[in-house]
Amino acid sequence: MTAATQPTARVLYKLMPMLALVLWSATTPVVATDACPARPATEADTGASTGEWKSVADGDSLCVYARNVRRSRIREVMAVATVAAAPEQVFAVIFDFARYPEFMPYVAATEVLKTEGSVNWVFQQHAFPFSVSDRYYTIRIDADVTLAARSIYRVVWKLAATDEPSRRGHGVSTSINDGYWDLRPDVDPKATHVTYFVHTDPGGAIPAFVANTANSDAARLIIKSVRARVAAVKPRTADNVP
Repeated sequence: MTAATQPTARVLYKLMPMLALVLWSATTPVVATDACPARPATEADTGASTGEWKSVADGDSLCVYARNVRRSRIREVMAVATVAAAPEQVFAVIFDFARYPEFMPYVAATEVLKTEGSVNWVFQQHAFPFSVSDRYYTIRIDADVTLAARSIYRVVWKLAATDEPSRRGHGVSTSINDGYWDLRPDVDPKATHVTYFVHTDPGGAIPAFVANTANSDAARLIIKSVRARVAAVKPRTADNVP
């Protein structure tokens, strides 16, 4: 190996765990269905986007889109899907932060640091395979249930401010993490139309193209994990309440 090729080899060596993670997450099977619309019905205007939504994955009643963001190397991601359960059931699963390590991909630990009304400050530690450095963050999560009578729920989060409750984890601190869940009745009232939006930069030395691919794959995995969790959690009814 010549001196000129050594830097390139070192870069490729460092990228191998990250590329392995992307390839591994992409192996989750997707059942082909009707093609997704070219653009989502919800624009999620954050005021920072510079491009139109583009479809990056579809199948199994699940559409994933991405678009560029001004002054950010990382794209915004939106997943639109149907979950075969009522919005109340889906909301209960999404708001069950303490049990995220049981079903959410890559979440190794969760701690609710503070609750104030509808707002929770939640610490999360993420662990990844293939020697990819762990990530951690504290987010401020606000649940809007003002339209619960119409079975509409919205959960919005962003990184906790410096003067808000937070804690350190191990690995790399995530530099950007903003997003929301929007849950509302689907055409079938026993199903939920789910919109998951996220803009997150894992920080560290992960190249943008790897992070963007991983974020799109993670959105799909998260929806599939929520579906599986909802199906596994038996709803409380008059027949099964102890």
